Amino acid sequence: MSEQDRELASMDQASAGRHQVVESVIQEVIDGLGRDAEGRDPYDVQADLTAALAERGIGEQPPRWLDAVSSALSDGRRYVEDTRQAEPPA
Repeated sequence: MSEQDRELASMDQASAGRHQVVESVIQEVIDGLGRDAEGRDPYDVQADLTAALAERGIGEQPPRWLDAVSSALSDGRRYVEDTRQAEPPA
């Protein structure tokens, strides 16, 4: 069981629901940025990612996560944060 799964298992229903909404918003931001990120400098993608998350009310994220997402998008790969949305959007 992953650390995230343990955290979700210990949450009450309302907290788990809020967590899922946040994950969904984060995935929407990632997918939106991913459309134009391939070939861009990962630092520029990271700046855009941070700004887009802040605009959606998502607070500061761990630097290693930001690096991973930005690098994936810059390389033309899709980063999946919300596993319920693992299939690429149509």
